[in-house]
Amino acid sequence: MTEREREWVELGRRLAAEFAPRAARWDTEAAYPEENHARLRELGLLGAALATAFGGGGASLVECYLLVEEISKACANTALLVHDQNVSGRILAAHGGPGHREILERLAAGTAEVTIAMTEPQAGSLCYRALSEVDAGRTSAYHSACAKIAATEGAFRVVDDCLQMLGGAGYFAEAPLERMLRDVRMFKITGGTTQILKNTIGRALVGRP
Repeated sequence: MTEREREWVELGRRLAAEFAPRAARWDTEAAYPEENHARLRELGLLGAALATAFGGGGASLVECYLLVEEISKACANTALLVHDQNVSGRILAAHGGPGHREILERLAAGTAEVTIAMTEPQAGSLCYRALSEVDAGRTSAYHSACAKIAATEGAFRVVDDCLQMLGGAGYFAEAPLERMLRDVRMFKITGGTTQILKNTIGRALVGRP
């Protein structure tokens, strides 16, 4: 890990500590984390991985997702804000036209928000080898699928084992593990289900598109 990457990890940890006390409230009230969004906008993190030409931070995807990983340890919903804004902006910058510049500038400034609807089996994101491939200008449905399965299945297994260890106490809503289990379970479905992504991996291994 480079010194710059370590700085992103430290920033993520500081923000996680700041967001953690509010995480249960967002979940209980089924509310949008407006305070957290405002904080991310204030720090310029909603456009962290967008090019500086659009007013973004110019960070690599690896750096951005080191931040996302740390924030997600406290509040998965807030981590998704960083993910959605930066990934959507990168996609729009790569495949949009000149008319999208204003949108990209607003995404970078945090004055525009995105929502994502995905049905494609290759639409999964997350692990750093796959992110490094994208930073290097290479894309791979195989690496993306492997990354998402490893991250989501691993996260679910860890939280589930922790909850099991605490017995009934871990299952009550007062315990953060109950919320965390629902959060990580969602990621096994959104962005491409585990089963669909396994099909993507299988096709790549046997040389089929």
